Amino acid sequence: MSYLVKLLLSLSLSGSLLLLLLLALKPWYQKRLSQTWQYYIWLAVALRFILPLPPIIKLPAQNQLFPSTEPSPALPMPANNIAFNNNQPVTLPENLTELPEPTTAAAQILPLAGWLLLIWAAVALLLLCRQITIYQSFVQYVKSASQPIEDIALLNQLAACAEAMHINSQKPLELAFNPLLSSPVCLGLFKPVIILPSMAKTLPPEQLACIFQHELTHLHRHDLLYKWLVQLLICLHWFNPFVYLLSRQVNRTCELACDEAVIASLPPEDAARQTYGETLLAFCQQSAYKNSLAAVTLTEGAAQLKERLGAIMNFQPKTKWHKAAALLLTAAVCFSFFMLGAYAAPLTPKETTPFLEPGVFQKANNDQSGQSKYYVYTQNSFYCDGYIIEMGWNLHPEDIKNNDKTTIIQLENDKEMLVLFAKQAAQYIDHTEIRQAIAKLINQLQQDEKQMKIKLPYILQVIPAPPAQHAKLAEEFYQNGDLSPFAAIFPQLDSNAQAAYWQRIYANEQISFWACTVEYMPAELLREYLAKIDTDDRIAYFSIILDYLPQEDLTPLAEKYYQADEVAFFSILTGYMSNEQLAEWQKRAVADQKMSFASVLGVEPDWDDYGKDWDDDWDDWDDWEENWDEWEKNWDEWEEKLQEIAPLLLWLDQLD
Repeated sequence: MSYLVKLLLSLSLSGSLLLLLLLALKPWYQKRLSQTWQYYIWLAVALRFILPLPPIIKLPAQNQLFPSTEPSPALPMPANNIAFNNNQPVTLPENLTELPEPTTAAAQILPLAGWLLLIWAAVALLLLCRQITIYQSFVQYVKSASQPIEDIALLNQLAACAEAMHINSQKPLELAFNPLLSSPVCLGLFKPVIILPSMAKTLPPEQLACIFQHELTHLHRHDLLYKWLVQLLICLHWFNPFVYLLSRQVNRTCELACDEAVIASLPPEDAARQTYGETLLAFCQQSAYKNSLAAVTLTEGAAQLKERLGAIMNFQPKTKWHKAAALLLTAAVCFSFFMLGAYAAPLTPKETTPFLEPGVFQKANNDQSGQSKYYVYTQNSFYCDGYIIEMGWNLHPEDIKNNDKTTIIQLENDKEMLVLFAKQAAQYIDHTEIRQAIAKLINQLQQDEKQMKIKLPYILQVIPAPPAQHAKLAEEFYQNGDLSPFAAIFPQLDSNAQAAYWQRIYANEQISFWACTVEYMPAELLREYLAKIDTDDRIAYFSIILDYLPQEDLTPLAEKYYQADEVAFFSILTGYMSNEQLAEWQKRAVADQKMSFASVLGVEPDWDDYGKDWDDDWDDWDDWEENWDEWEKNWDEWEEKLQEIAPLLLWLDQLD
């Protein structure tokens, strides 16, 4: 949840910064660049508010406006941490709920982040419902008194305007009169309709052509969709005042850009511009219904009308220099679009704990077979004789640094091995106890069949860890997100401390810490956490814990998730089934017609059965269409009744 809060805030901040950048440049481009460019450039700001894109160039620290407290995913995850000291007997707490509560800063932030996310989602949902309700109310208000225009001359004029503007829309375009409106309105994303006020009947053909050109331009540019995108931004970023400023800028430049497009298509004579200006003046009166939200009208107020008339009279075609400037500024805005990307970034690994990417390289044998051996670089932290030793082996020769130190360490059976010390650990190269601990560690690892054969050990760091400091060091590693040394010292903690860390790790959703410590969890505690994982629906934790559950627990789990139709959990369990078990489950899934489980188990679907289901669905669809036709008939009757009382509604509105 904390990540979602950070992501939302980073998007809001990124969009606000890009908005402020354009507003700062506005005095320069306002009279130099076209209104169409000024209209669509705000689309980049709108997209910056909703697209969680990281910057192309990751500058150090500047782009990490909301750094994460989670450990870096680039750190190595220990697979087999070996403790060479004998552990004390483990005693399991009687009840998991009696363990101490998390006390870290992350544990305190998590509930706060959850509440903030809940409040944000509730307000965003309410605003979205309000926007939709207002729009539906406006549509009903307009359509209640609208009468379709059947005048062939007007319809032909509209079709001629559309043809002249090269608009070949597949959507049926409707035209209607409405006595309740004082300005033309364009409505509908899927069924566009242009609604004219009653006074439009008296306008000359020249002014009607201007109206049609204006509204058709809105439709051709998909301005209704643009406005709905801005309304969605307001719902998502309701806490940010800059989104409301963005909405005003979009609404303002929308009409200016539309006017510019219409003027550019008219003859260059001043008479044509004057006719268009007179058309705007004829509808300067405000509509009685102001909350149109995502509708586009010819005029929206006297203040805006004054600016639009000035732009009409001062219109000049843009030169190549203006277009070049627009292109350069667009490139600058696009560059800023990515560079202003703030996102939750993980902390970078410390310089004192170098990490080399695991890799595979080959080395030719000296025998006569001519074959090659492959050595895999491995790196991990281990606890041995009071020290935490971070060591890698099978190092690629190209990774050896000039400042690395080398020494010979005596192993058991009088064997010797060349050992590399990184710069951070070079101070311990002559330390007798540490050399003995390293020798003991290498001997133990060579006897472990699970580990790769050790060639050229590489000591990256050594941390003294006497028993009295185990608890303090573990807490320090955990707070700093040092996963590898924490995993090494974790087995040395007593059972109560381990149980407390498991509770904190689970509560804070730190799955990397969970993966490297769950192997030490007792079977009884594993089952308790399995129940919590099931309740909390944490499938990632489930996939990790399965490796350590007793085999006899897996079959009841498969039965449980099969009965509950939990395909995701069941699919993970299939990886632990034998071929005989998989075959039995396949037969059962097919017999029970649970095709989702059957597909997980490798059974191909029977498309003939799907065809039968589709036939049944088509029958249901036919029944639904009949019900829909009946509902439309009732709706038409209700609209006729509403038209009868429309004059009364208009009279009541005038009283207000």
